[in-house]
Amino acid sequence: MSTSGKPTGGASLELRGITKTYGRAAAVRNLDLKIEAGEFVTLLGASGSGKTTSLMMLAGFVEPTSGQVLIGGDTVTALAPAQRNLGVVFQNYALFPHLTVAQNLAFPLQMRHVGKPQIAAKVAQLLDTVQLADKGQRYPRELSGGQQQRVALARALIFDPRALLLDEPLGALDKNLREHMQHEIKALHTSLGTTMVLVTHDQEEALTLSDRIAVMHDGAIAQIGSPADLYERPVTRWVAEFVGQSNLLDGVIESIDAGRATLRLPNGTALGGACAPSLRIGERASALLRPERLALSRRGEASVAPAAGAVIDATVIDSLYLGHTVKYTVALADGQRLAVQLSNTGNASMPVAGDAVTLRTGVQSAWLMAASPAAHISSLERAA
Repeated sequence: MSTSGKPTGGASLELRGITKTYGRAAAVRNLDLKIEAGEFVTLLGASGSGKTTSLMMLAGFVEPTSGQVLIGGDTVTALAPAQRNLGVVFQNYALFPHLTVAQNLAFPLQMRHVGKPQIAAKVAQLLDTVQLADKGQRYPRELSGGQQQRVALARALIFDPRALLLDEPLGALDKNLREHMQHEIKALHTSLGTTMVLVTHDQEEALTLSDRIAVMHDGAIAQIGSPADLYERPVTRWVAEFVGQSNLLDGVIESIDAGRATLRLPNGTALGGACAPSLRIGERASALLRPERLALSRRGEASVAPAAGAVIDATVIDSLYLGHTVKYTVALADGQRLAVQLSNTGNASMPVAGDAVTLRTGVQSAWLMAASPAAHISSLERAA
């Protein structure tokens, strides 16, 4: 944001053929990533995926083994962090405890030898932007966690950085406060137009905030796209299992027509849905069915699900009451287990463990993609 208060749009950022090795181990491998000016991109991945190393190479805190870093089209690989004019926000806030909020915000401008009147005006402007106009004389210890994080955001923005880099900034906050701060960050991005890059392992956070998400695995980008692309049309089973809850059923492609295909399961059930363009008739493939896209009813009872989809018999294994939703685990005849998530309608006769049930899918519910040997991500890695 300029001193006039109008969005600048920030600068484009690029990692071009970037590799970072530690001994024989590669933390990041030949990574290409272009972030447009004003875009909000999230690097999403488990611990050890290379997301934080990539962000630190953008910031200049980690030197790449090979490749180039570009800001606004200019190569900055050899420049120190202070010369890149990027704002960085860390999980631990990194505020000076002996300085007031206003002094914390003023510090970056003092280091740039900005005049006192300009500093005072800019501090007041940013405090107002992050809704802390009355907290300038407080010390960090006198603020809540969410308020401290807003101060850290304001300090990173106060010198009009070319982009803002966010390294797990909300990881230390409780769930409700984290969700509130997600809305704050999204509103800031909308109003300021600053280029933002977020590192997180939190899938919901990535889906909520991002224009695009780069899912990272083993030092490389497994898939990059909009939140809807990743959730609705993952390119591999690995991405399908990592982003959100997933049910994956394997079968053989029976027909393809105008971007839609039919998958025949081993039990004879036919599943239809949009499909990846690489699929061919006769190939083994996987159908992705998100838990909320399945309808469930006791066997023999009427269902409100569309009649055009597939019908699959199952047995309830257990249920998890979450207030606004109820999550079921059901078993198919061959023993495979699926997750089903239903809205809580207040129906007192919801199915319970042991009930025979019928699953129904809408005609648009499934996404069909190539089968892959990398089919399983442990719950430990998913939560990392």
